[in-house]
Amino acid sequence: MRQALIASFLMLAGVVLATVIAFQMASHWRSISHYWLMIPAFLPSIGVATGAWLSHKRSKGEDPFPIQTRGRYWAFVLLGALGSALSGYLVYIAISSAWFETDIVELIFDPSKIREYTETGKYGSHSASVGANTIMGFVIGTIATARLIREKLID
Repeated sequence: MRQALIASFLMLAGVVLATVIAFQMASHWRSISHYWLMIPAFLPSIGVATGAWLSHKRSKGEDPFPIQTRGRYWAFVLLGALGSALSGYLVYIAISSAWFETDIVELIFDPSKIREYTETGKYGSHSASVGANTIMGFVIGTIATARLIREKLID
C-alpha cells in the first residue's frame, strides 16, 4: 500500500510538471512539434517507477522492486498509463490555453471550449486533437511504465 501511495504521489507530480512545462513552451513558442508533446507523457511513468523504487529502498526490501508479481505489476502499469493519459490531456489543454489565451481551469472543467490547433511540419500540416493526445499518452505510459518497473534502476 505504501508503495502505491508513493508511486501515485510522484505520478501526480509528473503530471503537474508536464503541464507546467507544456504551458511554458507554448507561452514562448508559437509552433511546437507533436513529438515534443509526447515527451511529457513519460514524466508520470518515471514518477511511478521512482515511487516504487523509493518505497522499496525505504522499506529495506519489504516492498518489491523490480515488481515481478503479475497483479501488482499490472496495477502499477495501469497507474502509469492513466497518469500519462491525464498528462497528455492536460498538456493539450495547457497549450490550447496559452495559444488561444483561455483560462486553463475553464478548459479543464468545460472541454467543449477546447480549441484544436494545427501543427505544420516538414511532412505537411495536420490538426492535433485532445483525444489523440490523451490516447497517445496512455499508450506511451503503458509501455514506459511496464519497462521501467520491470528493470532494476539503481542499487
